[in-house]
Amino acid sequence: MNVERRTQPIERYIWLLIITVLIIVLILSFINFRKRIQTLQTGKNSMTKEISVLQDSLESVLYNWGHYPRLDYPQLDFLKNLGLKDPVNDIIADLNKHPELIPFKGVLGGTMRFAGKEGVHILNIHYVLATFDDGHIEGSMLLQYDVAPGGKISWKALNARLE
Repeated sequence: MNVERRTQPIERYIWLLIITVLIIVLILSFINFRKRIQTLQTGKNSMTKEISVLQDSLESVLYNWGHYPRLDYPQLDFLKNLGLKDPVNDIIADLNKHPELIPFKGVLGGTMRFAGKEGVHILNIHYVLATFDDGHIEGSMLLQYDVAPGGKISWKALNARLE
């Protein structure tokens, strides 16, 4: 009986040590788990911001794809060599000086005119798609243009429709 009494306190100490070690391991695991969650949350927030920026960028590209000219650098250089200092703006400005190209008369006292930069789509170094209106009705037209040396632009209306 005496031997049993001595082993009981030792077993208790061993069990107490095992439980203490398990509790410490659990606490350390929990702390590590919380740190990992914080790291993941920070990464998630960063990715969410990046996704938002990329979505805005994509929306901008898609919007601008339909609203701004698509001349590439070789085409721009070609037009500059013909005398246009700022090919895109020069072509748009020149077209806006020629409302007589619009084959429709204004209604209710309106005067037909091209819709400015937002309504002129330079397709390439030969063609432009432009919208026009008189404040009451609107339409669109396909035009051909040629740039002569010295930067003189000539226009030819190919097709036009009222919307």
